[in-house]
Amino acid sequence: RETVLLVEDHYETRLIYEKYLRSSPWNIASARSVREAESILRRITPVAIVLDIALDGEDAWDLLARLKSDPGTSRIPVIVATSVDDESKAAALGADAYLPKPVSGQTLREALRNFTPARGRIVLLVDDEEISRYLLKQAFTRDDVRFLEAANGVLGLQLARSERPDLVVMDLAMPEMTGFAAIDEMRADPELKNIPIIVATSAVLSKDENQKLSGQVLGILTKSKLARTDVAASLAALLASAGLSDLVGSPAAHSTGAS
Repeated sequence: RETVLLVEDHYETRLIYEKYLRSSPWNIASARSVREAESILRRITPVAIVLDIALDGEDAWDLLARLKSDPGTSRIPVIVATSVDDESKAAALGADAYLPKPVSGQTLREALRNFTPARGRIVLLVDDEEISRYLLKQAFTRDDVRFLEAANGVLGLQLARSERPDLVVMDLAMPEMTGFAAIDEMRADPELKNIPIIVATSAVLSKDENQKLSGQVLGILTKSKLARTDVAASLAALLASAGLSDLVGSPAAHSTGAS
């Protein structure tokens, strides 16, 4: 895991940010003052800096200016997260992003993803059938997709909350928690509600079930078609409708049948 330097003098805020980034791709190194931040920067080169401006007894404008004028640190993204209302000054001094407090977990993680090395795409497969998860993985034609797998809705929600996948492919009939219940929980959670979901099911859905899923998911894949070589094209069409074509690349890249 890469290190993010958090320059924040408020103890409770540091705890909140650490909670936000728990089980994330980043470790946190914390500094309560400009002096502590400069000491840490002499030992490590973080992938990003989250900087409060109004520190105890000092402001950090000069630190921001020095970071961006020093060739040794100028390329480190600096995300200003502060209650100081001066976004134009932050931009003029070279800040890469400006986040007014209070900062939500989703906002902080998205800013870090935008300014830190690419982590690759993450797809979460939630299905109690191992063969279905295997066949679904074959439908993705990108080499940099990382798959997370869960055998039921409870585990799927845990992984969704800790890993923030780019896409969830969800079965409906599972032990412990059905896909319907897991989808309802995701859509009710402010931090998960915008994650795209595709349903993959062998069930013939009733009119009421289709209406329940309408507007909640990108679409539905029929499991009986997973072993066919055109499943990648079906998946690509669903993702293209949501502007997520980059998750699969070109479906023609290779066959998606089981090998």
